[in-house]
Amino acid sequence: MKSYGLDKLLVKHHAGTWNRFIGRGEQPWSQTLTIAENLRGGPEGFRAYLDTIRGLGYKVGVYTEHLISYTPLNNNWHEDWLSLDPQGQWRPGWIQGKVLSPVKGWEVADAYSRSLARTYHPDFVYEDVITAQPFWRRVDCDHRKPGAARAAVAFRCLGMIPLREKANVGGAVFGEGGWHWFYAGLFDGNYATMIPITGP
Repeated sequence: MKSYGLDKLLVKHHAGTWNRFIGRGEQPWSQTLTIAENLRGGPEGFRAYLDTIRGLGYKVGVYTEHLISYTPLNNNWHEDWLSLDPQGQWRPGWIQGKVLSPVKGWEVADAYSRSLARTYHPDFVYEDVITAQPFWRRVDCDHRKPGAARAAVAFRCLGMIPLREKANVGGAVFGEGGWHWFYAGLFDGNYATMIPITGP
């Protein structure tokens, strides 16, 4: 692409960087710094690849998701960190995952993005899911957590995720989009996703 005159490009990577089974339902997703086993070279190879892309003058970004794919496979698994629905049940997430409480999600994102920055030095982050659905679907009704059952608390905590990632990575944060207007000023951009309008 560089040879065709494309001088400015953001190269975004998705979940497959971390797990080759993503999207196939064969294995729950768990946020990790470990490169998927089908990608050659492991972490050192991925760093070299990112450096090569940077050498072309492009910006490189990596995938993160701290909301709907929390599983017991996660090294940081804590049942108390799950988001509960009004009936006190775990909120279902992606495939076999569960929803991480926004109250804990921003803390996890803060710690993870610090490690991500130290390990891979990305120029930006692609934070999946948050801007794709309305924040009130993420309300945690667990009475043991601060701000239980309050949409404003969920919104503030979800908004902290891109802010912490920006601070730790030192670059932009992009999202999935769809409900992104709620997060204006928190995310730097989103996919050009439009929600289909239905009904009268």
